[in-house]
Amino acid sequence: MKKLTLAIALGALTSVCLLLAQNPAQPEKPKTWEEKAAERFGANPTAEHKALIEANLPTATAKPKAPRKVLVFYRCEGFIHTSIPFGNHALKSIAEKTGAFSADFADQYEVFTKENLARYDAILFNSTTALKPDDAQKAAILDFINGGKGIVGFHAAADNFNGWDDGIATIGGIFNGHPWTAGGTWAFKVEDPSHPLNAAWGGKGFWHKDEIYWYKPESFQGRDKLRVLLSLDMSKAETR
Repeated sequence: MKKLTLAIALGALTSVCLLLAQNPAQPEKPKTWEEKAAERFGANPTAEHKALIEANLPTATAKPKAPRKVLVFYRCEGFIHTSIPFGNHALKSIAEKTGAFSADFADQYEVFTKENLARYDAILFNSTTALKPDDAQKAAILDFINGGKGIVGFHAAADNFNGWDDGIATIGGIFNGHPWTAGGTWAFKVEDPSHPLNAAWGGKGFWHKDEIYWYKPESFQGRDKLRVLLSLDMSKAETR
């Protein structure tokens, strides 16, 4: 009886092995950007978040001489920051309140054509990472910038264009880590007090809690090409 039981068990095991061999586990299909974004962003920002953002919006400091239109791009091929939808809502709300600009939001590479970009005054990359535009899209972006239009990068946009030297140059360099972590409060020096974007500081340095990136040294475009407005104040021991 024991031999019969063992034979039945071995037969069943053999059948299972044959079935597994004939039907191997299929590799998991990579998630799309849309699927990954939905997981990371969820339902944010909530109504409460939106109310907090809207309660802290700035007022316009100047009347625009002409209408300005900004393309906000927020796709990620690398790490996806959960702050992205909050930034999008803040930008939309600032545009509506101040009238300084209007904003369109996109996450598909098809927006990067010469014809479409001609509609905008600036491209704003909202914490985008490891983007992979094709050659035609790269050319459209560079033509846009070389034609005198603007480019803005929030936070992780410093990790945008690895492997594309001209793209890296548009952001000033490429991400090399963040030794000044999000849990710290760091000292900042006002490098260019005369610039309108620095008016709020009154020419004085300040402390701010944030995560600060640095660039790979060989990628940094240098002060001869860049107008530096703020920098970390390395005279402070806490920042060093």
